[in-house]
Amino acid sequence: MLIKLDGEVESFYLCTSSDWTTIVLAENESEAASKALRFIYDSYGETSNIAFALRVKKINEGVEINDFLFKMDEILADIGQYKDAKALREIMKNIK
Repeated sequence: MLIKLDGEVESFYLCTSSDWTTIVLAENESEAASKALRFIYDSYGETSNIAFALRVKKINEGVEINDFLFKMDEILADIGQYKDAKALREIMKNIK
């Protein structure tokens, strides 16, 4: 069960990419994307599967849909995975 306390600044976000989905507590969508990818890297290391984008959806009590898409190479760089970010940029450049 997800519980958000009154007055809490952070919200829950559903983050998904490739073959994984996770829920994180963050202040905004960008922080959620970084936290989610960091969790996947910390949990699965070199075997982590990533796609070109990461979808972030804020979990609201209502039926509101707020999806954000982030370029995976930018999130990789945000969490310090510069080598992987550069490699993914090269892949994306070569498929254009």
